[in-house]
Amino acid sequence: MADDLAEVADELYGLAPEDFVAAREARAKQARADGDRDLAGQVHELPRPTVAAWLLNQLARQRPEAVEQLVGLGDELRDAQQSLHGDQMRALNQQRQQVVRAFSRQAAELADELGRPMSDAVAQQVDETLRAAVADADAGQALLSGRLTTALSYVGMGEGSVTAAVAVPKARRSPPTTDKQTGKQTGKQTGKQTGKHAGKHAGKHAGKHAGKSAQEHPAEDEVGAARDRKRAAAQDALAQAQRAATAATETLAERARAVHDLTERQDGLSERLEALREELEEVEVEAADVDDQQQEAKDAHETAVVAAERAVEALEQARAEVDELG
Repeated sequence: MADDLAEVADELYGLAPEDFVAAREARAKQARADGDRDLAGQVHELPRPTVAAWLLNQLARQRPEAVEQLVGLGDELRDAQQSLHGDQMRALNQQRQQVVRAFSRQAAELADELGRPMSDAVAQQVDETLRAAVADADAGQALLSGRLTTALSYVGMGEGSVTAAVAVPKARRSPPTTDKQTGKQTGKQTGKQTGKHAGKHAGKHAGKHAGKSAQEHPAEDEVGAARDRKRAAAQDALAQAQRAATAATETLAERARAVHDLTERQDGLSERLEALREELEEVEVEAADVDDQQQEAKDAHETAVVAAERAVEALEQARAEVDELG
């Protein structure tokens, strides 16, 4: 069933937003006719994509190599970020912004090619999603899926909130292991073991002279303790901020689902309203025809009344003449 649902999702999220609902219901109806009620229910629950999500899905489908490059570059930037400081971090952020701007231009060009130029609101949502895809691995996978239902916004988002924005998430891709990566990992492990041994030796040496150092440098010990307290307080603040960001992201996902539900309901009402307007136009035309027929009937009735009156007068006159002749 998962494969069938993924196949349907690939088809539906490649369609224009205005064609989505009708196609989705047709596929759900077909699944019910085939006896697969579970699949029919899951297909019926697939949310219609926003305009920004639709455009991003088209970008992933029609520019797959470019999007792969974007996500891969995001992986590299995040790896590099762990070892950079100060000016290097600022340079890295500038590079990230340049990459996002370049792909935003590609999205705008694709929108023009598809005959749907981006509005300012859609352009902002596309830009935020691309930034999220560079900054967060899960967001990058969501973009690659081509099944986004809404745009993404990176605010310390967790995997759950990203998954909520994808109709049917694809399996996470595993980057190939190269000799360079293997060597890097081996070097990392070797360095870790060496560092562990060195740390053990240094700890033993430090323990031997700890009492003497504390007596000779009491002010330095106090500074170190204050620094440790400050670091602990900062770590607590970071943990609280992360929890707050997670809660905010979950709330954002709930609001996004609510917006999708209301958008779908609005679409249904709009279609119903359009049908009622067409019916009203037909009724108005029919009413106008009836008005014309009614007026014709009234005119014919008046003519008949006059003719009847004349006929009665002629009858009375004829009777009078007969009476006179005896």
